[in-house]
Amino acid sequence: MPQILVDTSSGRVIDLLELKPEQIEFESIAHSLSQQCRFAGHTRKFYSVAEHCYNLSIIVAGAEKLEQPDLSLAVLAILVHNATEAYIGDIITPVKESAPIIGRVEDKIMETIWQRLGINGGNMQGLIKKYDKIALASEMWALLPDRGKTTMGITAKMTSRLLVDMIDSAPERTPAEGRSLWLSEFAALVEECGIKL
Repeated sequence: MPQILVDTSSGRVIDLLELKPEQIEFESIAHSLSQQCRFAGHTRKFYSVAEHCYNLSIIVAGAEKLEQPDLSLAVLAILVHNATEAYIGDIITPVKESAPIIGRVEDKIMETIWQRLGINGGNMQGLIKKYDKIALASEMWALLPDRGKTTMGITAKMTSRLLVDMIDSAPERTPAEGRSLWLSEFAALVEECGIKL
């Protein structure tokens, strides 16, 4: 039987094809996401996947207050929506779209993460896609030299001014700072949701 073995920051070796919920370690996820720069590192400043998830969780918490019956759970789903990238990396969208196997492996990992949290993340997919699309445009606008105009046809109207301002005004964070932001938000949301890990 084939294996896809990953050596995690905690020292645990896991097989992505046989991943079990009890093998998911959120400290390792935070560590990995904080080390990975968005857009394969082609940004004007270091901006980690952890920071992306954190900023998006702040945006959703403010924007969805009246629309989500369980806001904390929705914000938690947004915070962990890229947790698979701790195991397979932040693969740029054009590559993902050209290699469907990546999406299948990513879906399997994400389902295991949802199981570890004891939540039905599938119910959150519409919300996640909606805000991730806004974040993609906003982050390209704020971080890429061409602002995503050539590669994705990004215009200012497609962005969240709040997110662009958050990115522009924030200092360049170190991986340790990004990890800390992500873990603090994660701990608060897990407690608010009453999740026992």
